[in-house]
Amino acid sequence: MEETKSKISGGNYFDTPTVAHIDAYYREGVFYDADTNKPIKLDYNENRYEKGILVKIIVPLKYISDENIETHGNRIQKKILDKGSILNFCMIYQDEMNEKYDFQLLLEQDLFLNKVGNKLAKLNSCKCTVTLQEEHKNKTVFKDFKPIECKSLNQAFLQTSIKYRPTNSSHVCNVFTTFKMENGKLLNSFR
Repeated sequence: MEETKSKISGGNYFDTPTVAHIDAYYREGVFYDADTNKPIKLDYNENRYEKGILVKIIVPLKYISDENIETHGNRIQKKILDKGSILNFCMIYQDEMNEKYDFQLLLEQDLFLNKVGNKLAKLNSCKCTVTLQEEHKNKTVFKDFKPIECKSLNQAFLQTSIKYRPTNSSHVCNVFTTFKMENGKLLNSFR
């Protein structure tokens, strides 16, 4: 089979730029391609990239200089919700009526957000219990509903989805864009 290579530019359907993942070594102020051992040169155009070309570098923290460790290795843990707080989430029950069901989640522990350097923040595990909102308790699909005890928000959504949407092809969610506080704000507002 013949292999062809061409330069790819532009983005995809979601207008996300096509990217290259380059394994490289850094020495004497230069990045060298791990496969070719040649210096990596980027096609920079100051008219197009005013600030420069954004690159993401993954480096073990032990190699970060002391002057940069606070920015890139700083660990922050922040309590964002107290034990007893209630979060709301919904899911569509995939049937001929495509009904939306709303659930509540009672936090059995304080909920903490963890952030390391400039990475996206993540949630700690947190014991919680899924309950139904009052208006759904008489629905046939929930006639034998029992609260679902879980160890995290992801697990709460997963177990609820598997139980009440067993034919769904996916049972996962992004908790930051799925769970809402009682004031209607998404957890994403804490990131």
